[in-house]
Amino acid sequence: MVRVYKTANAYDNINPWWEPTTLFMTELCNNNKNLPMRISCFNYTNSGAHKEYGSAIVTTRDIEMMGDKKILRLKNKKGSLAGYIQFN
Repeated sequence: MVRVYKTANAYDNINPWWEPTTLFMTELCNNNKNLPMRISCFNYTNSGAHKEYGSAIVTTRDIEMMGDKKILRLKNKKGSLAGYIQFN
């Protein structure tokens, strides 16, 4: 997979919040709504050994089909629930 977007780091915050971001479909998935994307959340460390909290594989079509409450569940490497990402 190719990195498409990276947010700013949220330091010293166990419940981080980022301002909404808008990406064009050509940037996000080259207008292919069925292209799988991995969305990941990491814990930033100064050493560079960032720990992955969780991730999910999803398509743009999947996000569109989530209905009004667009919440994506992130799972850790063991498959347990690690957190949520909400789309507007």
